[in-house]
Amino acid sequence: MKIILLQNDNKLGRKGDVKDVSDGFARNFLIPQHIAVVYSERMEKTVLSSTAKKQKAKINPKSLMGKLKSLTLVFEEKADENGTFFAGITADKIAKELLSRGIDVKSKQVNLDHPIKTAGEVKVNVTVDNELKSEIKIITKVKA
Repeated sequence: MKIILLQNDNKLGRKGDVKDVSDGFARNFLIPQHIAVVYSERMEKTVLSSTAKKQKAKINPKSLMGKLKSLTLVFEEKADENGTFFAGITADKIAKELLSRGIDVKSKQVNLDHPIKTAGEVKVNVTVDNELKSEIKIITKVKA
């Protein structure tokens, strides 16, 4: 039986490979364990396109660190008469602004203890990878 691997396997091969295996092995083990599916040209295109998208989406953490270090984000918020923002700058807002600039960072990667509530300049740490951290500069202004 012809199958397409859905994940890398030490003995069979890499994700997207088309292999000939015994019918029993495919039906009793590979397919129920979601390691492979029965071969068809349509399935092959689907598996290969999803693999290509995932590989394209991965960004080198060190290049991401460089992008973040050279980046300055500017936020303008409405404030009261004391200069305290009505809505603080949160990790979510920072992550959305980074995403609008083409940098995919989750809000949990932005290390912000509490929302920024006053105008000024702040440096915020961003966890790029397990051990790698970078810093971005955030300038906050009061909206006129």
